[in-house]
Amino acid sequence: MIMADRAMSSFSSALAKALDEKKSPRGVSVFTFAMNSDGRNESKAALSQIISEARKVRKISWCLSVIVVSEDVSFLKNFAIGALQGRFLVWKTRLLIVTRLKLHQLSSLLKGYWTFSMMNTLFLNMEASLPFPSFHKAVVNVSSKPWPPYWTEEKVTKPDGTKDIRISGTDGLLLHAVSQSLNFTFYNVPTANWDEVSFISSYSSLID
Repeated sequence: MIMADRAMSSFSSALAKALDEKKSPRGVSVFTFAMNSDGRNESKAALSQIISEARKVRKISWCLSVIVVSEDVSFLKNFAIGALQGRFLVWKTRLLIVTRLKLHQLSSLLKGYWTFSMMNTLFLNMEASLPFPSFHKAVVNVSSKPWPPYWTEEKVTKPDGTKDIRISGTDGLLLHAVSQSLNFTFYNVPTANWDEVSFISSYSSLID
């Protein structure tokens, strides 16, 4: 699921397209919303209605990853409040916030809102001075083992005869889509077991 303020609708559309190209097995839901700059009550009520509809999707989903795309602090604050009041998220829901905030703004969100500090939440914060978004084809190390339905691995043969491993599952598809949209590639560091995954992630892997 993708939720975005209207200013970021073009990026959220590109992200949804990337997920669709990876053949997300249960589809992608996209919600966009325009928050008034003064945060009027009618805007908050409309956002609450969208969160209510999103909660219906979450309740019928086997597992759900949510991407919130916004660089509007007011939108993120009201999303955090609405998600908590509307019981939108549960612990197994993966929440990724893609934004571009100054450090003090990000720190304020993390300290002030339960949705961001206590739920299963990850912030991907781009530097404010950079065009949004690009990692300039950087390689990001990840460490994981098969853990359906979140992460699955399938051995495949490429047209040139070489062997490869195809990553899928909800987290795998999400990582594929985000890497494509933010212009980076990822390398799954080979591991023998989950103990090794945890060990490697402590010093050479950005994501585990």
